[in-house]
Amino acid sequence: MLRASSLGLSFPSSNIFVVQQCRRLSGARSRWAPFLGPLRRSSHSTSNSTAHPSQPSSTLDREFEEELLASKPERGALNNSNAVRLPFSREKPPRVENTTETRPVSSARFQTEALRPIIVAEEKLSHTTESKNKHTNGSKTHHVLPLHYAKVDAAIEVLQKRAENPTYQPNYPLDVFWEKTGLDPALELDIWMNLKKMGTTDSVDEGWDAYLYLVDVIHQNPVVQEQLFPHIKFAHLHRLCRLLATNVPKTHRQYLRLLSVMTYINYYGGPLQQFEFTALIDNAGKGWRRVHREDFAHARDVYNDLMQGRLPSISADLPQEYSTLRGVTFEPDVYSLSSLASQAARSLDLSAMRGVFKAFEKHGVVPNRITYLSQLKYYIDKRDLAGLRMSLQRMRSLNLEIGIEGLNHCMDGYSRLGRVEVSIMIYRLLRHNLTPETWEYGDEDEIDDVAAQLGEEYIFVEADLVPDQITYRTAIQVMSYHGHFYLALEALLDMLSPAVESNGVVSEPGLVEYRSLFLGFSRHAAPSSMQSDSGWTLVNLREIFMKFLELPSDTQINHFTLQSIMTAFDKCTDHDDAELRIIWRRIHAAFDVTPIKPNSLSTTAMLKRRLFPEES
Repeated sequence: MLRASSLGLSFPSSNIFVVQQCRRLSGARSRWAPFLGPLRRSSHSTSNSTAHPSQPSSTLDREFEEELLASKPERGALNNSNAVRLPFSREKPPRVENTTETRPVSSARFQTEALRPIIVAEEKLSHTTESKNKHTNGSKTHHVLPLHYAKVDAAIEVLQKRAENPTYQPNYPLDVFWEKTGLDPALELDIWMNLKKMGTTDSVDEGWDAYLYLVDVIHQNPVVQEQLFPHIKFAHLHRLCRLLATNVPKTHRQYLRLLSVMTYINYYGGPLQQFEFTALIDNAGKGWRRVHREDFAHARDVYNDLMQGRLPSISADLPQEYSTLRGVTFEPDVYSLSSLASQAARSLDLSAMRGVFKAFEKHGVVPNRITYLSQLKYYIDKRDLAGLRMSLQRMRSLNLEIGIEGLNHCMDGYSRLGRVEVSIMIYRLLRHNLTPETWEYGDEDEIDDVAAQLGEEYIFVEADLVPDQITYRTAIQVMSYHGHFYLALEALLDMLSPAVESNGVVSEPGLVEYRSLFLGFSRHAAPSSMQSDSGWTLVNLREIFMKFLELPSDTQINHFTLQSIMTAFDKCTDHDDAELRIIWRRIHAAFDVTPIKPNSLSTTAMLKRRLFPEES
């Protein structure tokens, strides 16, 4: 059962068990980082001081955290006729969440630039809290203007100096809160510092830990609720939601965090915003390496709950009124429905895809470019060439640009469908847009002829589109997999060109690029005893391996990468165990390699026993 957090909710005494259960959702974090200010706590205790918790009163142990992250929230009742209803299966067991994979295309368009800090006004205002939004350079900035918060920096400075000298008095007027309430100055300093951290940090973990600290302190100290503020400022909470919404990769833990903050806002009467609803739907079905029907069903259930005017259930025993949306209604828009379409496409469930597009029609929402890119990805994963062409034709008829994300999908898709020549032509045109020069691919086709051939597939490469990092990675993967060594090497060298660096693309090949080349060698390598002009030779393999060893020493090498390298050398050296032992040792000396489990029957483990029988 998923649990809420210590949201500071004031439940009736008969529901004290619910309070204990609710404490744990906000504890679904990777760690607890104590927020110790620059003061020693013992030196500031007074007779009227309240308790000063240095960490949450109820911590979440690792065993429960793993159990929590492997579980799913309770499904809400699905009685709303306006909700999307699609069949799904619950037969699959829980899977370990993926926290490393990033998606090349985001279904929901959240802002990706750094969030603006919350600006604190310098004017001294009344005790009434005002909150207003201003637009600066196209970016929304929250201005929070209460009396005490307007002087947060000054309060921190005074508190720090008072710690060094208890008789210190500022040379300017300052309404010192603890002198009227008897609150421990060290505690107040931590409150202000964590509130400031929530309003300025760009780190999800820092913002989340500050949120946890403030939730605990406010809930456990009535004097803070009565004299300072009864809850965390809404502007800070909305900013934390935006920080969670833009963070990648999407994980199940991130969904729990977002739900916790939204529940806190809703409980204290704050209006939830549309982007928060969209982010909740977007995160609900993600966090797993592969998406199945039950994962999409989770996102659909969240959507259905919002349509019925409530947040997803956080506890079976929690009264429904605590989840009921207050002062706001959820209206499906193109972003929330496109997020559902993306997750339906990844689940490879045709009925789910049809249901989402019916929801577009029902609510009068016009699908956008991102929606059709999700459909494009669906047909690629289904290995449906006719469906892929139909989607491209549909986008063309609606005057929707395919964009660089769509072209990257097409490069990968046509390669998987056995049409690698289409992938090569796409990369050729993109490269030509960046550096217009002669580039031989074994024929003398002109650029216009290549564009015309792609037009027959309804693929149109606009003149302003240039390769990005995913383009180069995809090109190297596609060409290596299909045995085109020199084309893969050309794409690798393209990453190092000055034109690429000036375009803002990361120009240094990394683990992904080298791993693709090693996989190509493991598939197409020619033994050293045979003459080959394909390029997959021992000489070239050694050169690439020496470059590979120059990667940072903290690079994580998993068993798949290790096996690809060893298989490549095994083929190229005619099974020379002496050289294989040298390669094995050099890899383990240069990088952080995933250990092999004892008594493992994997291919990598058997190769190790073959090379080092004395260690087995």
